Amino acid sequence: MIAHVIGIGSAGRTVGSYHKEFERKLIDTSEIINTIVDRMDRHTTLIILGDHGMTNNGDHGGASEAELRTILFAHQKTPFPMYEHHKKEEGFFDMDRTIKIGDVAAIVS
Repeated sequence: MIAHVIGIGSAGRTVGSYHKEFERKLIDTSEIINTIVDRMDRHTTLIILGDHGMTNNGDHGGASEAELRTILFAHQKTPFPMYEHHKKEEGFFDMDRTIKIGDVAAIVS
């Protein structure tokens, strides 16, 4: 299943990331994700990614750090291979420094 939850991006472009409507969209999206996780079996992997970041006022498509950073999150109910290595704080930050927005499509594929 592939889903495009557009509410956060639309709210960011319309009102910016510090507006209550943006916060409401984050909460709505969190509830959608929680529902999916609750219904997942032990053999399913959930991958969540953003197609781009955005500035505080909702701009995107540029070359600023805020526009080039995005989220890549994976969850399954059984531990991932290499879980023990990456659960350490330095493992996360190593991935955060090395995975770039241009890598996301290849990773998900």
